[in-house]
Amino acid sequence: MRDQLRLSSSTVVPAAVVLILVLLPFVLDDGWLTVSTLALVLGIAAIGLSLLYSTGQLSLGHAFFMAIGGYSYGFLAAPSGEDVLGLGLPAPVALVIAVATAGFCGLLFSPIGSRLGGLPLAVATLGLVFLGHHIALNAGPVTGGARGRLLEPIGLGGLVLDDSRSLWWLVAAVTAVVALLAHRLMSGRVGLSLRALHGGELFAGTMGIDVRRRKAGAFVVSSMYAGLSGALFSVVSGAVVPETFDLTLSLNILIMIVLGGTGLVVVGSLVGAVLITVLPELLREYAGLFPFIAPDALSEGISPSSAAQFVYGVAVIAILIAEPGGLAVLAQRAGRSVRRRLRGDEHDTVVPIADHPLERNHT
Repeated sequence: MRDQLRLSSSTVVPAAVVLILVLLPFVLDDGWLTVSTLALVLGIAAIGLSLLYSTGQLSLGHAFFMAIGGYSYGFLAAPSGEDVLGLGLPAPVALVIAVATAGFCGLLFSPIGSRLGGLPLAVATLGLVFLGHHIALNAGPVTGGARGRLLEPIGLGGLVLDDSRSLWWLVAAVTAVVALLAHRLMSGRVGLSLRALHGGELFAGTMGIDVRRRKAGAFVVSSMYAGLSGALFSVVSGAVVPETFDLTLSLNILIMIVLGGTGLVVVGSLVGAVLITVLPELLREYAGLFPFIAPDALSEGISPSSAAQFVYGVAVIAILIAEPGGLAVLAQRAGRSVRRRLRGDEHDTVVPIADHPLERNHT
C-alpha cells in the first residue's frame, strides 16, 4: 500500500502540473495569461538565485544579470533603427548568446563572489544594479537610453509568437527544461557539495570540495538563469527599459525564494514567483472588495502594489516563524501528513528534502 501511494504521488503530481500548463491558456484571458507567463519568467530567475543561495552566497544583483540578458537579446535579435543598433540575428541564436553573455559577466564577477559571502557579497552585488542602470541610461546606441528599445515578436522557424497563448507555451516549455536541469543538479553529487558549502567552507573543504571552484560555478550558473529570465521578460513585454531592472526587482526575487522556500530550490522558487507576481494583480482586480485599497489612481486609499508589499512583509514574518523552510515545505509537510493518515501510520519514516542534515543548515 505504501509503495502504491509513493508511486501514485510520483506520477500524479507531474502529470497534474503538465495538465495545468497545457490547459491554462484555454482558461485564462489574455491579461491573466500574460501575468502567469511573467510569473514563470521570474521563477527562472528565482531558481537561479536559490541555486546560488544553496552555497551560502547572497546576491542582490540579479536584476543586473537580467538586464544583461534582456539588453543583449534586444541588441542581437532586433535590427538597427534610427537611434539604436542591432544585428537582427534569429531569435534562438540571440537567446543563446544572451544567456552566454550573462554567464560570462557572472564569470568575471565570480572571483569576487568566491571570496566574499553573506552581507559583503550582497553589498557588492548591489553595486552591480546601480552600475547596470547607469550603463543602460548612457549606452544609447545599444540600450536605447532612458526610452529603452522595442522588440519585434519572437520567431521560431516559420512561426511568429505574437500572442499571449503562444508566448505562454514557449515560456512554459523553457521553464520546464531549466527547472528539470536545476532539479537534476541539486539531486546529484553537485547538489550535495553545494549544500555542504552552505554548512561552512571549512566543513566543505574537509570533504574534499574545491570551495572556490564550486562557488564560482554556482555564481555563473545563477547568472545564466538570470540572463535567460531577463531575455524572456523582454520577449514577453515586447520592450526592454532601464526601469524594469532596478533594485526592487532584485528584492522581489529574494522575497520569492524566502516565501517559497530555500530548501526546495525549484518548487519553492516557482511558488514564490507565482505569489509575488499574481498577488498585486489580484488586489488590483478585486480592489473594490477592500475599502482601504484604491481601485484607481484618482481614488483615496493605498495602491494595490503598496498593499501587496504590506502583505509580503506580513507573510514573510509569519512564514519564517511558522516554517523557515517556506510555503513549499509547509505544503510538503501537509502532503506527508495526508499520506500518513491514509496509510494509518503514526510516524513518517521518510526524511524529507528540507529535513536533510545539510538541507536544514541551508534553510
